Amino acid sequence: MALSEYEQRVLAEMEQHLRADDPRLAQSMGSSAPGWDVRRVSLGILGLIVGLAGLVGGVATGHIWLGVLGFLIMLAGVLYALSSSPGAHKRSASKSTSDSFMARQNQRWDQRRQPER
Repeated sequence: MALSEYEQRVLAEMEQHLRADDPRLAQSMGSSAPGWDVRRVSLGILGLIVGLAGLVGGVATGHIWLGVLGFLIMLAGVLYALSSSPGAHKRSASKSTSDSFMARQNQRWDQRRQPER
């Protein structure tokens, strides 16, 4: 359902106010967030299914090593699917924010250790 002109105008004004009040929040909620990597998710799900089959097979046959191996394959598949691909997105803003945060913490620590005059 499309928005009326009034609703579109109010929404645009709200967006402008958000960008003015908290630009970092507006940027993080923007559409620039990376999507899912279909290949990684597909391979992760495949690993999950193969690992589950190994786990069930190990339990059914009584081979503990097969069950443990199946569990490890399941875990690796899920972690692979949920991890971001290398170089998919690099957030220089968040890195500089964390760097400045650490610099502030180090400065506060140094000030705390100095004797008061």
